[in-house]
Amino acid sequence: MKCFVCENKKLKKVHDNYYLCEKCNAATSIVAEKHYDETYYYGGEKRTPEVIDRAKILLKYVKNYLDVKINILDFGCNTGSVVSEFNQNKFSCDGVDINERDLNIARATDKYNYYLPGNVSSKYGCVTAFDVIEHFDDFDDFFINGIDNYLLQNGILIITTPNLDSNWKSILKYWHGWSIPEYHRTILSRQSIGYLSSKYNYSIVEIKELPIMNTR
Repeated sequence: MKCFVCENKKLKKVHDNYYLCEKCNAATSIVAEKHYDETYYYGGEKRTPEVIDRAKILLKYVKNYLDVKINILDFGCNTGSVVSEFNQNKFSCDGVDINERDLNIARATDKYNYYLPGNVSSKYGCVTAFDVIEHFDDFDDFFINGIDNYLLQNGILIITTPNLDSNWKSILKYWHGWSIPEYHRTILSRQSIGYLSSKYNYSIVEIKELPIMNTR
């Protein structure tokens, strides 16, 4: 067993389903991964009021980093709540996801652009990945096969992810970061985010802690 982030083998148990890397301070899931198909728990039959509210909150926090003149791609767009909210607020935003069930829900809900990964034909000035990176246990796949294919040189990458440094994980009995180890493959800290940004040649502009959001 080794850390998904830095491949270090010195790990210690920090939760029933996670082991902590002593080198980069990332937590690695020991539970077998599930697929992102029609059985995936997030999404479902329609775009819910909760995910719409979440999209509004996310836009509030990131809009100061954006310019309405740049095109945006929401990576892991699910049923399209972020794409819809950004477009309704004068940003040009498309969505991409591997889950065709949720893309069909997005397409049936509004008329914005939603793609499977192989169908994205242009690059974007900004890529957002809201609560996506923790679903990866292969970060070459996230950055090299994913983000780098979509982001223009000197573009902006904005991510959100459960925070391993957060005090909430010791306060909440069912902290969301730990709650789905079959999907949350890696829980990152500031240190491990710094490690990944250096490895994949990204410069960190700012790290912020956001309030807990209801996403269902």
